[in-house]
Amino acid sequence: MSLFTRLLLAVPVVATLISCNSSKADAPTDAPTEVPVVTLTLTDTVVQQAYVATIQAIQNTEIRSRAHGFLDKILVDEGKAVRKGQPLFQLSTSELNIQVAKSKANLALAKAEAMSARLEKERVAVLVTKQVVTKTELDLAQAKVLAADAKV
Repeated sequence: MSLFTRLLLAVPVVATLISCNSSKADAPTDAPTEVPVVTLTLTDTVVQQAYVATIQAIQNTEIRSRAHGFLDKILVDEGKAVRKGQPLFQLSTSELNIQVAKSKANLALAKAEAMSARLEKERVAVLVTKQVVTKTELDLAQAKVLAADAKV
Protein backbone atom coordinates (compact mmCIF):
# COMPACT_ATOMS: atom_id res chain seq x y z
CA MET A 1 0.00 0.00 0.00
CA SER A 2 1.19 3.41 -0.81
CA LEU A 3 1.60 6.23 1.63
CA PHE A 4 -1.19 8.22 0.06
CA THR A 5 -3.66 5.38 0.43
CA ARG A 6 -2.68 4.90 4.08
CA LEU A 7 -3.29 8.58 4.79
CA LEU A 8 -6.73 8.42 3.16
CA LEU A 9 -7.74 5.50 5.36
CA ALA A 10 -6.34 7.11 8.49
CA VAL A 11 -8.30 10.40 8.19
CA PRO A 12 -11.78 8.87 8.79
CA VAL A 13 -10.51 6.79 11.70
CA VAL A 14 -8.97 9.83 13.42
CA ALA A 15 -12.11 11.90 12.82
CA THR A 16 -14.29 9.20 14.38
CA LEU A 17 -12.06 8.98 17.45
CA ILE A 18 -12.10 12.75 17.97
CA SER A 19 -15.87 12.96 17.68
CA CYS A 20 -16.42 10.16 20.17
CA ASN A 21 -14.36 11.98 22.79
CA SER A 22 -16.99 13.56 25.02
CA SER A 23 -16.32 16.54 27.20
CA LYS A 24 -18.18 17.61 30.29
CA ALA A 25 -19.24 20.92 28.68
CA ASP A 26 -21.46 19.05 26.24
CA ALA A 27 -23.19 17.02 28.94
CA PRO A 28 -26.94 17.82 29.40
CA THR A 29 -28.02 19.53 32.59
CA ASP A 30 -30.86 18.31 34.76
CA ALA A 31 -32.64 21.72 34.90
CA PRO A 32 -35.82 22.00 32.73
CA THR A 33 -35.76 24.39 29.79
CA GLU A 34 -38.26 27.25 29.85
CA VAL A 35 -40.70 27.30 26.93
CA PRO A 36 -43.02 30.29 26.14
CA VAL A 37 -46.75 29.55 26.60
CA VAL A 38 -49.61 31.25 24.73
CA THR A 39 -53.21 31.15 26.02
CA LEU A 40 -55.75 30.59 23.24
CA THR A 41 -59.04 32.54 23.16
CA LEU A 42 -62.22 31.64 21.28
CA THR A 43 -63.38 34.34 18.78
CA ASP A 44 -65.88 34.39 15.91
CA THR A 45 -64.26 34.93 12.55
CA VAL A 46 -66.12 35.82 9.36
CA VAL A 47 -64.51 34.35 6.30
CA GLN A 48 -65.39 36.21 3.12
CA GLN A 49 -64.82 34.92 -0.35
CA ALA A 50 -65.53 36.80 -3.56
CA TYR A 51 -67.00 34.96 -6.53
CA VAL A 52 -67.57 36.08 -10.09
CA ALA A 53 -71.27 35.73 -10.85
CA THR A 54 -74.17 37.00 -12.93
CA ILE A 55 -77.49 37.82 -11.26
CA GLN A 56 -80.70 37.46 -13.23
CA ALA A 57 -84.29 38.08 -12.21
CA ILE A 58 -86.74 35.23 -11.80
CA GLN A 59 -89.02 36.89 -14.35
CA ASN A 60 -87.96 39.56 -16.85
CA THR A 61 -90.79 41.78 -18.07
CA GLU A 62 -90.43 43.95 -21.14
CA ILE A 63 -92.09 47.35 -20.81
CA ARG A 64 -93.26 49.19 -23.91
CA SER A 65 -94.92 52.55 -24.02
CA ARG A 66 -98.30 52.98 -25.69
CA ALA A 67 -97.65 56.70 -26.10
CA HIS A 68 -94.65 58.17 -27.87
CA GLY A 69 -92.52 60.78 -26.15
CA PHE A 70 -89.50 61.45 -23.99
CA LEU A 71 -89.10 60.37 -20.36
CA ASP A 72 -89.12 63.15 -17.76
CA LYS A 73 -88.80 60.97 -14.66
CA ILE A 74 -88.27 57.33 -13.73
CA LEU A 75 -90.53 56.72 -10.74
CA VAL A 76 -89.20 53.31 -9.63
CA ASP A 77 -85.73 52.07 -8.77
CA GLU A 78 -84.26 49.18 -10.72
CA GLY A 79 -84.80 45.85 -9.02
CA LYS A 80 -87.62 47.07 -6.74
CA ALA A 81 -90.96 45.28 -6.61
CA VAL A 82 -93.87 46.99 -8.37
CA ARG A 83 -97.59 46.41 -8.17
CA LYS A 84 -100.29 46.48 -10.81
CA GLY A 85 -101.31 49.98 -11.84
CA GLN A 86 -98.29 51.68 -10.27
CA PRO A 87 -96.82 54.48 -12.44
CA LEU A 88 -93.30 53.59 -13.56
CA PHE A 89 -92.36 56.56 -15.75
CA GLN A 90 -93.48 60.11 -16.37
CA LEU A 91 -93.50 61.26 -19.99
CA SER A 92 -92.74 64.77 -21.17
CA THR A 93 -96.10 66.52 -21.61
CA SER A 94 -94.98 69.14 -24.14
CA GLU A 95 -95.41 66.85 -27.17
CA LEU A 96 -98.67 65.45 -25.82
CA ASN A 97 -100.06 68.96 -25.26
CA ILE A 98 -99.21 69.86 -28.86
CA GLN A 99 -101.07 66.76 -30.09
CA VAL A 100 -104.11 67.66 -27.96
CA ALA A 101 -104.12 71.20 -29.37
CA LYS A 102 -103.94 69.82 -32.94
CA SER A 103 -106.81 67.43 -32.23
CA LYS A 104 -108.97 70.24 -30.80
CA ALA A 105 -108.25 72.36 -33.87
CA ASN A 106 -109.17 69.47 -36.19
CA LEU A 107 -112.43 68.95 -34.26
CA ALA A 108 -113.35 72.63 -34.56
CA LEU A 109 -112.60 72.51 -38.30
CA ALA A 110 -114.76 69.40 -38.74
CA LYS A 111 -117.66 71.05 -36.86
CA ALA A 112 -117.37 74.13 -39.07
CA GLU A 113 -117.38 71.97 -42.22
CA ALA A 114 -120.46 70.11 -40.93
CA MET A 115 -122.27 73.41 -40.32
CA SER A 116 -121.30 74.62 -43.79
CA ALA A 117 -122.60 71.37 -45.32
CA ARG A 118 -125.95 71.79 -43.47
CA LEU A 119 -126.32 75.36 -44.71
CA GLU A 120 -125.53 74.21 -48.26
CA LYS A 121 -128.13 71.44 -47.94
CA GLU A 122 -130.78 73.93 -46.76
CA ARG A 123 -129.93 76.24 -49.70
CA VAL A 124 -130.20 73.36 -52.20
CA ALA A 125 -133.48 72.22 -50.58
CA VAL A 126 -134.99 75.67 -51.23
CA LEU A 127 -133.81 75.55 -54.83
CA VAL A 128 -135.29 72.06 -55.27
CA THR A 129 -138.71 73.26 -53.98
CA LYS A 130 -138.59 76.10 -56.54
CA GLN A 131 -137.53 73.52 -59.14
CA VAL A 132 -134.36 75.45 -59.99
CA VAL A 133 -132.08 72.38 -59.46
CA THR A 134 -132.77 68.66 -59.57
CA LYS A 135 -133.37 66.38 -56.62
CA THR A 136 -129.98 64.74 -57.19
CA GLU A 137 -128.33 67.99 -56.10
CA LEU A 138 -130.23 67.68 -52.80
CA ASP A 139 -129.11 64.06 -52.43
CA LEU A 140 -125.50 65.16 -53.06
CA ALA A 141 -125.79 67.90 -50.42
CA GLN A 142 -127.25 65.36 -47.94
CA ALA A 143 -124.25 63.06 -48.56
CA LYS A 144 -121.88 65.96 -47.89
CA VAL A 145 -123.64 66.58 -44.54
CA LEU A 146 -123.27 62.90 -43.57
CA ALA A 147 -119.56 62.94 -44.49
CA ALA A 148 -118.98 66.11 -42.45
CA ASP A 149 -120.82 64.60 -39.45
CA ALA A 150 -118.64 61.50 -39.74
CA LYS A 151 -115.51 63.68 -39.55
CA VAL A 152 -116.79 65.24 -36.34
